Amino acid sequence: MLENTREYIDYVFRSNFTEQQALEELMKVKGKFTNDEKNFIYRYCFPRPLLDRELMSRVAEFHRLRGDTGLLYPNAQDITLILEAGRTEQYGRFIKHLMHAFCDEENIYRVPGADEYECPICGKKTHGLDLWDSQIDVYGETLAIGSSESSVTLCLNCLVQLSSAKDLINFIDPSFLDWMKRYKINKTRSRKKA
Repeated sequence: MLENTREYIDYVFRSNFTEQQALEELMKVKGKFTNDEKNFIYRYCFPRPLLDRELMSRVAEFHRLRGDTGLLYPNAQDITLILEAGRTEQYGRFIKHLMHAFCDEENIYRVPGADEYECPICGKKTHGLDLWDSQIDVYGETLAIGSSESSVTLCLNCLVQLSSAKDLINFIDPSFLDWMKRYKINKTRSRKKA
């Protein structure tokens, strides 16, 4: 879906464009990228800063405007918001933590019990399995998903988007989640310049 943006993202970074220059270049590109792809390129290269808990309000507002509370299939706008947050100082480590903790099926589980939780990506209230099971028709897609690698829980919708975001970032920047790859890439680049 957004994979064909990789070369253009590399081009923007290599060119050291300012935000304005990148925006002008993207406007010149006709027919090569969809609006979602152009938005992703711009937001990935020039992420907006986020305050504590601001990702939740940003995602929730986007869902409200779209008329839903999240989707159970990959969506370019949701993936863009997650990866944009992952490139900020405030959320970078947290998004990486969520990807490590929740994107391996062996680590995740349906949270037992009747407690309520809050998804740290969209802010949606989620529910433990016992409460959710008792009124599935009322609670719908609000089952709390936990990970053996984290103390937070996610909603199903954000889990789908997070997994898709991880797949995409592994394609665009394989070193995003693995600092050793980043070290090797930077070492190779510095040799080429010499």
